[in-house]
Amino acid sequence: MSLKLAIGREEPKEVRRTDVRNLVRFYVGETCYAFDVGAVEEVANPTTITSLPGMAGGVAGVTDHRGRVIPVVDLRARFGLPLSMTRQTKWVLMRSTYGLVGFIVDRVVDVVAAHGPLGAPPQLGAAEATRGITGVASFDGLLVFVLDEDTAASVVANLSLPDVT
Repeated sequence: MSLKLAIGREEPKEVRRTDVRNLVRFYVGETCYAFDVGAVEEVANPTTITSLPGMAGGVAGVTDHRGRVIPVVDLRARFGLPLSMTRQTKWVLMRSTYGLVGFIVDRVVDVVAAHGPLGAPPQLGAAEATRGITGVASFDGLLVFVLDEDTAASVVANLSLPDVT
């Protein structure tokens, strides 16, 4: 379904409802990022993490989430920032190609609607590609970098974790 809008004497423009993308905004360091709300299962307070030997860089460990062992990725470590936990620290639990993955973020801000297509991601080199920025949106002059959950979770690709019994 689409809506037609006419402004002044211009020809009507079609605006499709699919042009709206809901995003969960959060901070890692001083930078605002977002995940598509459709892949977010839950925003949770941090709980106990168990470290395992040989985990890939950025993987903080694993946790028991409602009877499921899930990997937890610290986005500060993944993005090369010093580790930091505060009372505002949250976990964003996401569905990805690799299953359910928890992402440690500094704080979750809100859910916003991005209208229209996202701006092109910045070309900052190969190291930045590991962040998985798929696009950029601007809200009240604040740039928000939209992340691809599969790229952000790719550090857990080789993990095989059992359910808790």
